[in-house]
Amino acid sequence: MFVFNVICFYFLKKVESCSFFLIKWTVLHEGRINLASLFLFYMKRDLKSFKTAIVSAVYFFITYLFIRYGDSVGRIFDNSDGIAILKVMYAVFAFVGFLFGASLFSNIISQGISSRDFRFILPYKSRRVLYFSKFLMSFVFFLLQILIATIVVLVFREDAVFSSQQFCNISIFYFYMLSIITFISTISKNDRTAMLLNIIISIIYPAIFLFSNFVNNNVLDLLLWITPYHYIEKTWEVLFLMILSVAFLCIGVSVFEKKEI
Repeated sequence: MFVFNVICFYFLKKVESCSFFLIKWTVLHEGRINLASLFLFYMKRDLKSFKTAIVSAVYFFITYLFIRYGDSVGRIFDNSDGIAILKVMYAVFAFVGFLFGASLFSNIISQGISSRDFRFILPYKSRRVLYFSKFLMSFVFFLLQILIATIVVLVFREDAVFSSQQFCNISIFYFYMLSIITFISTISKNDRTAMLLNIIISIIYPAIFLFSNFVNNNVLDLLLWITPYHYIEKTWEVLFLMILSVAFLCIGVSVFEKKEI
């Protein structure tokens, strides 16, 4: 855990120095703020918190469990091809990810509107760039958790085999999840409403997925297609989840551009 925290701290310190330099340079020389500098600025400001440290520690603990008890996972699930360890770990990440995403980023847009922080940015950049910089910040945070966990497992578990399809699926899962969380934060009146709605969704989605495996119902089967858990083990079907993600992002941007700030 010490090594993991050192890596995260070093990364955020680099982000901090780069973000302020890029914002200062672009404002002075171009009179505007570009997407890269805004993204780095929010990475530094929003991710250096106690909650993100706790979430990172939980992801590391889950990773440790799979390193420590990987043999048991291999016995319970068929690990003849070597992909069971990462496959099950990604499934765990999927089930905890929505709740963590809701707790960390439910106010990703609503807080900036209610506190009027966005008024200081909008003279230099469009609302669309502001929206995408906030979304990318949240996505990169979770992508780093998954990437570091994957590398650590591959280093310490010789029987673990990397699957690009599985990594792609879990990445798109989080992309979709955060597009919904960002959208809910945009349409909500305040932070509490956004948090409540995102937590409700984080409970409903896995509930639909679990019930659909035990109950034969046409409505559940239809709703299953909009839950990201349905696509964890899919192949080309995951493209449909990506289309849904882009749709939520586009609708969210459209709503955000009409919001009074």
